[in-house]
Amino acid sequence: MPTDHHGEMTDQEKYIPISTTDALPPAFGGDRAVTRMSLTWATGHRSFADAEQWIMDSARANDYDAVIGVRFVPVTYVSADSISGGLGTRETSTECQWTVYGTAIGW
Repeated sequence: MPTDHHGEMTDQEKYIPISTTDALPPAFGGDRAVTRMSLTWATGHRSFADAEQWIMDSARANDYDAVIGVRFVPVTYVSADSISGGLGTRETSTECQWTVYGTAIGW
């Protein structure tokens, strides 16, 4: 069972703050000493919200307390699906997916 920031047992999922800056505000633990960190990233998310949720879930699953320096990058994928018609023209499609990366930190 997870614990809250006072070490008390709780049935609530641990909140993972994320920040696009290189530090957290004091209200979110920015005044604590960082004891470990790791680069975290993922690609291929179909929505911004999915990418954001993934980075929080990843930090939580690996027992980190926050993620700083977060960047969201839209990536456009263009694909030539198949040759169609008598002229041999290709049908193409484009899709936007999200890549997210940041530094997971623990205290």
